[in-house]
Amino acid sequence: MPYFATVLLLALAFNANAQNIRRCTAADGSLVLTDKPCQSIGAIEHTPRPLPNMKPRHSAPLLRPGKPPPLRDSCIRSLEELRGEVAAAIDLKDANRLSGVYHWPGQTHRSGEAILQRLERIVQRPLIDVIAVGGGESEPQWQENADGELTPLPARRHPPTGLRVLQSNGFGSSAVTFSLRRHMGCLWISL
Repeated sequence: MPYFATVLLLALAFNANAQNIRRCTAADGSLVLTDKPCQSIGAIEHTPRPLPNMKPRHSAPLLRPGKPPPLRDSCIRSLEELRGEVAAAIDLKDANRLSGVYHWPGQTHRSGEAILQRLERIVQRPLIDVIAVGGGESEPQWQENADGELTPLPARRHPPTGLRVLQSNGFGSSAVTFSLRRHMGCLWISL
């Protein structure tokens, strides 16, 4: 018998047997694989938990207790979404997730290692809040009109320049301020 036919027959036989395998949950909560009905071994039918929704968000509020946000799979364009991603990474103690919103271009291997170590220390402390800092309205400007009177010019709004991460350090609070960068249409943080 040719090799391919033998492999095909073995695969079909294995698949037929695999279809008879039952996943059962034992009384102690462990998973048991068996070819017998679950009730016959004193267990119940195991139902797998559904996978989390992995659709991208359009806005990401700060992490709500018990409900981590889905993983991000696209560019962050809004400050609120960036705040939410930073908060989620810290709440989940996930330095890799925090590094996913870090602006890495131009970093050397040595500086990259130092930044990763710093991000790891940041995610280990409990989060209090993530606050946008900087920006605001410009100082009032005045201009003279045709009659010689001074009239106010509309104030210009400047976007925030950073995100301040407030965290508990066991004795009080500490803060780390990330700079904000826009690169290729996306918002990033940097130290």
